[in-house]
Amino acid sequence: MYYPTITTSKTPLEAGELCPDAAGSYVDYWPAQLEAVGQSAGSEALTRQIVQGSHYIRSEEAAVRFPGTAMAPIPEPRKIIGAWDKKVGSFNHMRDGAEDLVRGSALVLRSNRTESANETPVISGNPHGIVDAYLDVFNQVDVSQQEPGSYLLLAGQLAHKAAWIEQDRDKRAQLMDAAKSCYDRVHDDPDVKWGLVKLEAAEYGADIRFHELSNRIRQARRNHEDLETFRDDAATLLAEQLSDLMHMQDAIEDIGDERQKKGMVGHLGELLVIISFRDEVYIRSPLKGNHCEIRTAFPSEDQTVQPPNFPKNQRFDAVIDKIDSSGKIIQATPVQLKFGDNNPVKPDEYDEAIAVVKVSGVSRQRLRNASASVIRQYQRGDYRRGDGVLSEVQSALNPILVGKKNNRV
Repeated sequence: MYYPTITTSKTPLEAGELCPDAAGSYVDYWPAQLEAVGQSAGSEALTRQIVQGSHYIRSEEAAVRFPGTAMAPIPEPRKIIGAWDKKVGSFNHMRDGAEDLVRGSALVLRSNRTESANETPVISGNPHGIVDAYLDVFNQVDVSQQEPGSYLLLAGQLAHKAAWIEQDRDKRAQLMDAAKSCYDRVHDDPDVKWGLVKLEAAEYGADIRFHELSNRIRQARRNHEDLETFRDDAATLLAEQLSDLMHMQDAIEDIGDERQKKGMVGHLGELLVIISFRDEVYIRSPLKGNHCEIRTAFPSEDQTVQPPNFPKNQRFDAVIDKIDSSGKIIQATPVQLKFGDNNPVKPDEYDEAIAVVKVSGVSRQRLRNASASVIRQYQRGDYRRGDGVLSEVQSALNPILVGKKNNRV
């Protein structure tokens, strides 16, 4: 697989080290972006909100007074932190933001516990040990006593983002384990109904599991071990994702609001693209230590708040990482997924760093039939390439994999 050489400083979270000119504090992201596009004003309010959020996260005292007034009640900490996270910017590498991310995760856990749970400690101490302090705090949290919903999902996402920034591999793995525990609590609780929160918990959890599988494959190749068992492991994980997709389809059929239903179907299409990509990498192709991974974008990437009149859309749905045999990311490509016949791509709508993939001709019924068929194929251990929906989506992805910027299939 080939990726174009980086020509922009705009790369996703995990690849910030690839852009030496992407310096500065994360709170200065939007002024720098506006300067780069020749705009002199427009980011002041957004930057102020990011700074206020950072101060709030770092200060227990601020939790008492920010941002409420005498006329307005103080929002819950988890709501403040969720809003802050969506404002930092999709290409913000957060190099100096890992401490705020894990502090924010801990505060969300603190405000999201059930009444019977023990109180989550507050992280304190000097910033050089904040990640270690968070891991110590997380080990004291009974995740089963957390409310399994959107805020526990947020706590996991913040820890997950911090993991990509963390350079120490052992700490990165521990942060991902913490995030995975949050995701699993949401996904596995039978009382949580199928909806976007449950599905997203499954998606982010799968991102971590496939990243772990990739690490195991790289290690096995270095040890000259047989890799075929990893293909079986990948098929198991993909079958679980396809099963989740089908559960979500059942839930969508009960929704009366057609606009809401359309949005959820679009989300399932995005998941199908991710599944198709993994099917190509882990099932249909020879397993390689330097293969590519794909992950779901975080809310700060696909739901980011941009300054008014910002010229280009910087939102994206997924990231494709090219990783060498040592596990180092050497290229990261943000991808915007357009799924469905009635979802047009406007010329020059998205930032030039974002690859746009358009997938058409996949109806809800074809999606369901393909999911059931591929699950049966995996269960039989039949990993031959088929001519179905997955193959069509893989073809739509091919232009990215050979270096073209946009795909309008």
